[in-house]
Amino acid sequence: MIRDKNGMLAGDVFRDMTGCDVGSYVEDLKKAVAEKVQLPAVYSIVWSGQYEFMERVKLVVPLTLVIIFVTFYFSL
Repeated sequence: MIRDKNGMLAGDVFRDMTGCDVGSYVEDLKKAVAEKVQLPAVYSIVWSGQYEFMERVKLVVPLTLVIIFVTFYFSL
């Protein structure tokens, strides 16, 4: 599907996967794309969907735990 996203044309590729986790699947795809695809300077690849949410969780959950422990420490 080609659409407009943030003032730029965007093409989406949808892929359903079974039998493996999202993180390792996307990491394998990133390696394959880096080896085999030469993009012109004006093009970019963005990995989104569940992978994007998984990457956010890797930052948000540890940060939240740190904030909770700091709050407990200062409340004692």
